[in-house]
Amino acid sequence: MQHQFKITGMTCTMCASNIAAGLRKVDRVEFAAVDYATQTALVDGDVPVDEVIHKIDSLGYKAIVTNHGKDSIENTVARKFWTNQLIFGAVISIVIMVLSMGPQEWHFSQSAYVQAVLSAVFIAFPGRNFVIHAYGQLKSLSFGMDSLVAIGMLSSWIGSALLMMQGHSHLYFESAVMIGFFVLLGKTLEDHSREKSVQDVQNLVNLRPKNVWILSNDQRPMEVSADSLKVGSLVYLRPGDLLAADGELVDDLMESNEAAITGESKPVVRGKGERILSGSVNIGQKVAIIKVTHIGIDANLNRMIEMISQAKQSRPKIQLIVDKVSAVFVPVVIGLSVITGLVWYFTLNIGIENSLQNAISVLVISCPCALGLATPLAWVAAIGQAAKKGILLKNFDSLESLARADCVVFDKTGTLTEGVPKVKQSLWSSEFNEEKRIPLALVCLIQSSHPLARSSYQFYMTQLSTAKAVPHSDLENQIGQNRADKKLEFKSKLLNNIPGQGFSGTILNSAGEIIHHYKVGKIDYCLSADRIPSAWRSLLLQSKYSHMSLSVDDAPLAILTLKDELRDGSAELINSLGSLGMKVIVASGDHIGAVNDILESISTKIEIRAELKPEDKLKLIHDLQDDKKIVAFVGDGFNDAPALAAADVGIAMASGTDIAAVSAGIILKRFGIQPIFECILLAQRTTSIVRQNLFMAFVYNVAAIPLAMSGNLTPMIAASAMALSSLTVALNASRLVSSK
Repeated sequence: MQHQFKITGMTCTMCASNIAAGLRKVDRVEFAAVDYATQTALVDGDVPVDEVIHKIDSLGYKAIVTNHGKDSIENTVARKFWTNQLIFGAVISIVIMVLSMGPQEWHFSQSAYVQAVLSAVFIAFPGRNFVIHAYGQLKSLSFGMDSLVAIGMLSSWIGSALLMMQGHSHLYFESAVMIGFFVLLGKTLEDHSREKSVQDVQNLVNLRPKNVWILSNDQRPMEVSADSLKVGSLVYLRPGDLLAADGELVDDLMESNEAAITGESKPVVRGKGERILSGSVNIGQKVAIIKVTHIGIDANLNRMIEMISQAKQSRPKIQLIVDKVSAVFVPVVIGLSVITGLVWYFTLNIGIENSLQNAISVLVISCPCALGLATPLAWVAAIGQAAKKGILLKNFDSLESLARADCVVFDKTGTLTEGVPKVKQSLWSSEFNEEKRIPLALVCLIQSSHPLARSSYQFYMTQLSTAKAVPHSDLENQIGQNRADKKLEFKSKLLNNIPGQGFSGTILNSAGEIIHHYKVGKIDYCLSADRIPSAWRSLLLQSKYSHMSLSVDDAPLAILTLKDELRDGSAELINSLGSLGMKVIVASGDHIGAVNDILESISTKIEIRAELKPEDKLKLIHDLQDDKKIVAFVGDGFNDAPALAAADVGIAMASGTDIAAVSAGIILKRFGIQPIFECILLAQRTTSIVRQNLFMAFVYNVAAIPLAMSGNLTPMIAASAMALSSLTVALNASRLVSSK
């Protein structure tokens, strides 16, 4: 069982790593991940919640089970706690600074003792979390920022207390206080910046309504908990209400705003029987009745939230390297601090006070907090921005690969094109009676969701209606064999689907007995060469169209010519990719003439690969990768799944199948092709900010440590510089939030 926890008290990414390591040692915990950027932990396993909370408490932190409805309250409480600690610490710090560094006339005989007491109060209250966490890290032999800050504060206080008892007047109790104060200040400002970065994600979570209106058994509206919805429930969606589960529209029309889930602000009109996604808002003037079809994790909004939650917990490869460096870095810094103090004391003879001060400066300035924040904050900000645009990011590595991609491979049907081809012509064979042709064709097509099959089905339904040959009202479920004998009815059963070729099945009579076998798809899949009618052969020579044939019991039934249309924005997208210097390839299962005809309006040079089976698309991806290309593949269908999974980054279209979404690293929830370019720009901007953050954090540590070891930094200045470095990284990451 999986649980999510809200954690308070973390001050750096090393805290998150230490908590995760501690949780993995708990019996029956199968998986544990802690995200510093969102202050959450994800724990999977057959382990009681109380045991997990107790373990986190023992490490010096606080945890509660996440309740999405209370997240904003929890964040407010945590923010108030840190703010109060900062205000209390600021008052103490000002008093000590005045006593230690103010005019001589402000000093009095007991000033040193007052400083000692006030600085002890600071460590015991505003600074106690650093000490508690450092103790927990010491027990687990892991070190982080808290270890460095706690050692810096305690050594400053203890050193000053010893000097005070020996009668020295040069004390630095203010260093003990200012180290903690500046870190608290940086922590508070960083929290505000981080909260801004995760707000877009939280807004999506907060969409879920607590209560909904449904129609009771007596058809009266009643308010119930959203958790009580079941498949088949009739939701009474008033104007302005948000849908809590996926469903089908029972009414004729509904005007819907789906911006929260697709990023598209324009209203859409849904018709009777159309699927309405959870997260949609009824913006019409009348109540809409929705029949619930998917609840819980199967519902669109919940699935989006779950995927975003998993994405937040994913660990980018570059972050794993940073974590390993940080884990080694802290013990090394402690060693450098000891060496610095010893060298200054024994070799340079500057006295115990200054030697200790230089050693403490090394500890404080070297905190790898900024290094640990560099990637997670930018990643969370990118997730939020993507969610606003109707883009789901499953992991950072996909985003990073997209930023580096130099080759984009597009599937054609349903990706670059509308995916709803129109039938231009239909030819029948003479092997079936005229009255049987259309019903047979319909029953062959009715079980398939393939765009060509659905378009052909609608074409024949129109013909059947026009001929007034409708055998009974429920054509979607049963189709009469002929007009003379309505009692003899049959259904079809889909048995086999071969991606890139076609599908086959059986036709059953009313008793459930198999009476025919059928095939639908490419001509060489449906028929042997000697069974292809001569009239069909001439039709196949019209190369700019797609063709689909139907056969029953290996005999030709019909052949159709179809043509798809280019999506709005496809030409602009490809031209934009060309301007970025990317190689564009269109990989299609269609024949070359049909592909060329559809793409003729695009000016950018495109490489076309036609008549490809799924395994051919997969080989194309591997060949490009062998040629050192970083490949993004964009697709929507079942037959695209292998290529989506094999590409450096797979992008699944909003209109695609579930298996395509599972195989892809990026999923477009907004219909249309334009979000792809927006996603590429977001990827490039995010990775650029990550590199900037890592560079700033690395340069900061490389430059600061020698300064501290050479005695050019006081602990107070070191603490403020360390806090400033973390804040700089956080603010740089927040630029993603303000970007358009």
